[in-house]
Amino acid sequence: VLSRALVGSASGWCKMTERPRAAADASTAGRKVWMEAQILRERLDILDAQCTFVAAVRDGSLSLFHDTEAVLVAALGEGGYVPKGEGTGGFSHLLQLPATTFTGEGLGVLSLERGSAEEQLGGLRKAAAQYAREQASARIKVGEARQAKLAEVVKMLQQYKEEAANSAVAIQEEARTKLGAVVEAVATRETELLQQVQRVEQTKKTQLTEQAEDLQSMIAAIDASCTSIDGALALEADPYAFLEACAAAEASVDQRPGARADPQGCTVDAAFDLSLNVDAQVEAIR
Repeated sequence: VLSRALVGSASGWCKMTERPRAAADASTAGRKVWMEAQILRERLDILDAQCTFVAAVRDGSLSLFHDTEAVLVAALGEGGYVPKGEGTGGFSHLLQLPATTFTGEGLGVLSLERGSAEEQLGGLRKAAAQYAREQASARIKVGEARQAKLAEVVKMLQQYKEEAANSAVAIQEEARTKLGAVVEAVATRETELLQQVQRVEQTKKTQLTEQAEDLQSMIAAIDASCTSIDGALALEADPYAFLEACAAAEASVDQRPGARADPQGCTVDAAFDLSLNVDAQVEAIR
């Protein structure tokens, strides 16, 4: 995002890569103007000093007739002249002037040269000022462009931040909703399973109770049959009584629990079916 905002496109990237070159060229041009201005200013200082020196010699306010060079250099220093260079105590730019320079014509030529230098320096100063204004304006424009790009990037990042926050909230809400649905489904399934277990448990209890009741009835019927058989066996003189007792026993045993319908749709296990094997005794009596 930051790269797209700052570069924008391939052309924008090319422009950005060309900017350092343009800045370097502009810097070179500005340095050249500054160096030319410095050289011209130094030349103008020398011309000013030469014009002043020639005028002072011509009007007699400065004398060059001294016994030694040291005295002459000291006199020039006392006169407010600034040394430049190394030869002749730093005043070679004054003391090595041609003799024709001290004529009126020579002074006029020197003055014209100084005026020309002043004009050139003024032009350079104007060019330097114009160049400085242009550079300042260009830098202001570049700064404004960069500021606008950065503002755009900040805006985009803020939008992405808001979108990310909204997405996170939506994901959290969706996760809570789904988790709540899963918990609710698990609770419902748990309730259904518990109800099924309770129904199965109740059904088994009912079946066991009924089976216990059937067994009790069966035991009572067997006890009664055994009592009848014992009574019939005790009557040795009347075998028909024994036969009737056996028939009654068989009838009572035939009424076993498995023979009647279960109201719950269940039947007693076949292992509970009983029968009497008294055929041998009955055949003997017959």
